[in-house]
Amino acid sequence: MDGKTVNIGPIYGGQGGTGGAGGQSGGAGGVGQGNTLHINGESVKIVNFHEDTENEYQTKIRNKISPLNVFPQQQALTMTRVSDTGEWLLESIEFQEWKSSPGAVLWCYGNLGVGKTMLVSFLVDYLRIEEDQSVAPVACLYLDHRQEETQKLPSLLAALWRQFIFRKEASAKAKKIYEEHSRIGTQVSKAQIFDLLQEAIAPFSKVYVMIDGLNEFPINSRQTLINDLQSLGPSINLLITAQPQVEALDWNGPLIYLEIQASPVDINNYIKAWIQVSDNLRKQSMAEQDSQLENKICIAITNEAQEM
Repeated sequence: MDGKTVNIGPIYGGQGGTGGAGGQSGGAGGVGQGNTLHINGESVKIVNFHEDTENEYQTKIRNKISPLNVFPQQQALTMTRVSDTGEWLLESIEFQEWKSSPGAVLWCYGNLGVGKTMLVSFLVDYLRIEEDQSVAPVACLYLDHRQEETQKLPSLLAALWRQFIFRKEASAKAKKIYEEHSRIGTQVSKAQIFDLLQEAIAPFSKVYVMIDGLNEFPINSRQTLINDLQSLGPSINLLITAQPQVEALDWNGPLIYLEIQASPVDINNYIKAWIQVSDNLRKQSMAEQDSQLENKICIAITNEAQEM
């Protein structure tokens, strides 16, 4: 308006119908003008404000309570993971014991680069298919010291909550918390997040939580994270990966140790897939004079991995 004052005259909608003949009733009302207003003789179109669809509203609730969304990272790991890797873990005694022991922790330790993160992504996908998610849901966290600002303890708990409700609508409690903080522009408190997390897992007798890279999390906050998870109740089956120098933390339930080493079978499957996507290596492998190239690479890398 360039700072000018605009005087608005009478505002009205549709014009009434023509009056009837003397002694008779008036004519029918005119056609309504909808969202058209007449201001000082000018027609002005009023644009309706956008109203969120239910899906948009649900997304806003999730984004407000849990800005950290693990699903894209899990999808990226799934897309880069080579098929037929990680199967050995499912057959291990330690995994079977952990899976069948309520409230147990599977402490997976291994050197940098042996594939712990890929194993976690494999287990998440496996359990989400193997286990009925309406009975035993799965959630995961991929810790990274470079994302310390976005991976504070409340954010991690909220990310677990977001995964546990991904097939449901946000509860009335979550909606109330969202409305409260959206109205005044504040952040959801850790106590509120913890309350929502308890509400989300309450219907289940077992839930799986997997934390990759505990060594990436601040050392003075690690036990607090574990304590918070344990205080959710005995339904939590927790899997943790960490480097060997990280000591296992206090946990009331069974604590099962599993050393993660580079699997020769996984290495071979990875190298075969790698050769197939590399034009130069594929051509060399197909050449008769170097038909053993694939085996040579597998042996060399396997030996290197076993020395890590």
